[in-house]
Amino acid sequence: MSLRAVVQRVALPLALVASGAEAQSTRQDTLPRPALRVLRIAEPVTIDGRLDEALWRRAEAATNWVQQFPNALQPESQRSEARVLVDDNNLYVGFRMYDTAPDSVGMQLARRDVGDTFTDWVWVAFDSYGDRRTAFAFGVSPRGAQRDGYAFNDTDFDPQWDAVWQSAAQVDSLGWTAELRIPLSQLRYTAGDSTRTWGLQFLRMLARRGEEALWSPRDPTLPGDVSRYGVLTGLGALEGRVPVEAIPYVRSQLNTQPVEPGNPFARTREGEAAVGLDLRVRLPKSLTLSATVNPDFGQVEADPAVVNLSAFEVFFPERRPFFLENFDTFRFGGTTTFNDNNAPNFFYTRRIGRAPQRGLPGDFTDIPSQTPILGAFKLSGTTPGGWAIGVLNATTPRETGRYQRPDLSIKRDAVEPLTNSQVTRVRRLLRGGYTTIGGFNSWVERSLGDSALAAALPQRALVSGIDFEHAWGDRDWTISGVASRSQVWGEAPAILRLQRANYRAYQRPDAGHLAVDSARTTLNGGYYALSVAKTSGRLTGSVTAERWIPASRAMTLASRRVRTRAR
Repeated sequence: MSLRAVVQRVALPLALVASGAEAQSTRQDTLPRPALRVLRIAEPVTIDGRLDEALWRRAEAATNWVQQFPNALQPESQRSEARVLVDDNNLYVGFRMYDTAPDSVGMQLARRDVGDTFTDWVWVAFDSYGDRRTAFAFGVSPRGAQRDGYAFNDTDFDPQWDAVWQSAAQVDSLGWTAELRIPLSQLRYTAGDSTRTWGLQFLRMLARRGEEALWSPRDPTLPGDVSRYGVLTGLGALEGRVPVEAIPYVRSQLNTQPVEPGNPFARTREGEAAVGLDLRVRLPKSLTLSATVNPDFGQVEADPAVVNLSAFEVFFPERRPFFLENFDTFRFGGTTTFNDNNAPNFFYTRRIGRAPQRGLPGDFTDIPSQTPILGAFKLSGTTPGGWAIGVLNATTPRETGRYQRPDLSIKRDAVEPLTNSQVTRVRRLLRGGYTTIGGFNSWVERSLGDSALAAALPQRALVSGIDFEHAWGDRDWTISGVASRSQVWGEAPAILRLQRANYRAYQRPDAGHLAVDSARTTLNGGYYALSVAKTSGRLTGSVTAERWIPASRAMTLASRRVRTRAR
């Protein structure tokens, strides 16, 4: 979705939907793309929200904002201005939001990244790659609440992305003001390129009027968001980020708890200590190498409490910084469509470092609550030539737990094997991002080495595929598709458990094309999709064809015949 807090989509399979927006006489985007020149400074700016430094008065102002809602392309009801400064390490953004009724400015206090509150907002978004598809967005309210996120694929938005930045806001007799300091280290761009310009967009949200105003106007009857940004000039050959960043940590932890009667594993006090290192290396061609050894995610926001009464896994959003950075590079398998058919999730990072999967018998057990990550590295970024590259590899150790047997003796057993997970994603961006084609490969290998673990978990799994998207008519029309295959290997008891799992249910009597085979040691599957979509104009809609291919009875018989001939 775009920078709007809420985007409404109507999903009707194989149908065209009336949009209600007035069609314009031409399908080309004829709106001007405004430009703003950044002011380079040498002295620092105090972030207090007041805009009282002389630097702000010297900087060029972004004015003449227009409404996006409710009266598209009409002048905003309250005048807004924005200015941008830059030094060797930071970008500074200053906002002046005039308001004829400053006592009516929406100022409800909210936590970070919470958007469903009655408050005004201002946003700035930087397309620092200049690819017209991706952007880093930062928002602040009159009470100083922060929101940020990462835009990708031109119109999609990931609010889980979090950056380290500073902001302040003040309400006065003219309305309100805000100052932002955004370290260049939080952005991704081509260092040393003095010719490349950035995309730039400002957004103001006026709560009491339900109004949203943009600096770079966007025709609501045309698709696209990042591709409609204005231009930020005068940046020069930015360096900003140091070539190597190393962040070591030392952590100590003390748990106190009441002792459960009869529990041999409970202690009133339990101590723990850990050390680790995070490393980030800036490489040529706008690529970044991130590595971590024994990472600590104790500072990450906890997941909300969820009671899962179903037989299916709950998918929580990723919040760990190592996995969030450049995460859009690894996305695979989506098509441009208005149909919501729950496409498969090909790469779910929360399974790396999750709780051990094997339980232990007995009334009292001592099992780790999560599996630590021994080490991981990630190479990601988009080159100036239009190659989006993502490579991730992570290793988690073998974990053991303890349980009390009926004779009250204590036994230790494995609950999680040594596991290596890797994913590779490569995309080629052509025609300024209007055409993309890419490949995907994900591989998981477990060192089971234990009959109990081998019976509970498959040994390895593989997913491979390709996808593409082609847009024409100023993105009015798109055709996109994906083709993928998957396979898992393991001992027969582990594969039998997968066949009978609730999310496969090969034993269903209503599925004649499926059958449980207790001798199988592999499972195969596939997912294929093709979509044609019209995303703008009076009529919008899409036609999508999807096919899921599980390991069927015919495939089982075929694999048996192949094995027989091989003997």
